[in-house]
Amino acid sequence: MRHIKNLATTINLYLKEQLDNNDKHLVYFAKNNISIDNISYLGKGEYSKTYKVSTNKGDYAINIRDEMVGDYSALIGEYYNHLPEVYDVSMVDGKYCVVMEVLLPISDNEKNIIDCIDYLFYTNDEDGLDVWLEDNLHNDLYLKIEELVSETNINKISEKQYTSKLQWFYNEYNNYESFIDDILSSFKEYNQVLGFNYVDFHGDNLMRDKYGDVKLIDL
Repeated sequence: MRHIKNLATTINLYLKEQLDNNDKHLVYFAKNNISIDNISYLGKGEYSKTYKVSTNKGDYAINIRDEMVGDYSALIGEYYNHLPEVYDVSMVDGKYCVVMEVLLPISDNEKNIIDCIDYLFYTNDEDGLDVWLEDNLHNDLYLKIEELVSETNINKISEKQYTSKLQWFYNEYNNYESFIDDILSSFKEYNQVLGFNYVDFHGDNLMRDKYGDVKLIDL
């Protein structure tokens, strides 16, 4: 156990050293007289890495990105129901550096809900949830899911690895109506704020803030 703890400490120190060696990533904190206590690694996506920065004024996240479709700087100083709070956006050595609120993953069950919804769209000759939402932001996603459920016979699906997952989904999706509504609301808000539709949606692109509110990320 001590070995694991020491290893985690070593990794955190190494990652902190990585950022310290290029303090331009941390310029926001220096400019605002915020003292950094610790930096830890939160994870990475295909084009980004995220760190948690603990300071004397609370916790922040730094997202270092190779590319950015939506403009995170449009969120600075604003509060939205389903988009993250952003405090600073800068370019550092050709990468975007976004300082934002710390967010937490949604539950595994909520990720399964998204996966099953997406599967139902594809198996009914739709092009996926995010594509459907491009032209249906003013329709009711929950009612569309009920329609797909009534039209899809689990016993006749070809991808048998989805059989048990869909059985669970059919029994449980009505308990996630508010979560499904949040998905639709997130896409609506993204469109309204950034001016175009969200694409490439999956369960890792929804998170929750410290209050439990759903936030759409990877803008």
